[in-house]
Amino acid sequence: FPSHDNIQYINNTLAEFSDIAPEAAIGQSVQVLKQPYLEAWLQQRPSCADETCSLEVEMIMCRADGTNYLALLAETCVIVNSHFSRIGVIRDVTSLKTVELELRLAQESLENTVKERTAELQQAIADLRQENQERLKNEESLRASRDQIQQQQEFFRLVIDSNPNMIFVKDWDGRYLLANQTMADFYNTTVENLGGKTDAEFHRNPIDSERFLQENRQIISSQQDKFLPEEKIHHADLGLLWLQWQKRPIKIFGNIDGVLGVGVNITARKQIEISLR
Repeated sequence: FPSHDNIQYINNTLAEFSDIAPEAAIGQSVQVLKQPYLEAWLQQRPSCADETCSLEVEMIMCRADGTNYLALLAETCVIVNSHFSRIGVIRDVTSLKTVELELRLAQESLENTVKERTAELQQAIADLRQENQERLKNEESLRASRDQIQQQQEFFRLVIDSNPNMIFVKDWDGRYLLANQTMADFYNTTVENLGGKTDAEFHRNPIDSERFLQENRQIISSQQDKFLPEEKIHHADLGLLWLQWQKRPIKIFGNIDGVLGVGVNITARKQIEISLR
């Protein structure tokens, strides 16, 4: 169709569907085809926007016997004699839609089958659990105890990691058996990485590391608490720091001697005191 929508060409198939001879349709309006949906589409889009215009749309087409079928119209625009003309290819997609419907029904049937089998499996599992309830009672009790212990451990870890002070437990050799997140942050590492290590492996000043070890061994040997109101150390990244420690001996796993330490960073307060003095 050119811009005035007169028919320039139709093939025999469209002519037969429209009950008209192909030559009789040439130069006529689209109304001669007696295809109301096609006519409505062309009226909805009266002209081409440009030569690149191309689109597809589904519509109902009418046969000469009065029956309808679903068609796919693929339309493009070309320039003929300086005028835009619309070229349309109409394809019967009834079979395709039938296949799509069959596939959708098959998929729904498969999903229903899966749901039924899943329900049967869940029921079988429920029956099996019911039959083995007595046999599993002790195992469930043991598992509940383990879960309770794990929850207590997680709660304990949450408590000490939430504490802004440095907390540790070390053995006689100075190995970290427990540390909170603040203690790990002090050495710019993780709690997991700190476990089993010593201060000498993280602290760049060996004098400080040795002093920490001797202080802790003295507490273990004397079995007496020790309060260090202020301890000056040189941190590799933070510079000069002042820490206050409360340390006490502790039994680890019931028979291993260790030391528990809680440290407070008093650097800011110490700097104020020095400035005031």
